Amino acid sequence: MKRRILPALLCAALALSAGCGGKPSVRQLRNKADTGDVNAQYELGLRYARGDKIAADPATANGWFRKAAANGHAEAQLAFARALLTGNGTVKDRATALGWLRQASERGLRAAQLELGLTLLNGDDSGSDPAGAVAWLTIAQATSAELSGKSLTTITAGLSAGQKAAADTILQEAARRSRGATAK
Repeated sequence: MKRRILPALLCAALALSAGCGGKPSVRQLRNKADTGDVNAQYELGLRYARGDKIAADPATANGWFRKAAANGHAEAQLAFARALLTGNGTVKDRATALGWLRQASERGLRAAQLELGLTLLNGDDSGSDPAGAVAWLTIAQATSAELSGKSLTTITAGLSAGQKAAADTILQEAARRSRGATAK
């Protein structure tokens, strides 16, 4: 009997500090997020998005993702961009989503690079950007499975000379930024 009570008491004590199993409570995350902790802001966004120990609320999730994104959290930038692309918990806004995707992509987040490339490739009413798509898909090293069976070589072959030059410019700028980031 004592062996069952002790772990329960220990877990209860941990829940008051870091949460049982080391996972902070929603209240603890909110306190940290309110003081500007970018990781707590992102984690709180995830909790609201997933309904993890709190009622799912996409709009509130996006508010936390936006705060963390504005503070430079690449995964939050991607999460908020995806919400803006789909309109999940917010108004669809492709232009703003592309901005967040670019920021996360420039920070080196492969998932954002892939998402940005695919979004630019597929376009919408405002058109596509094949050169930008090829550049970001190249940076992400996209596979044919990720490109719905197409190959990056085939997509690149469909570009005009001007579009290929534009893609090369984007690739060179990304490489320059990457070299600058590693030198710091």
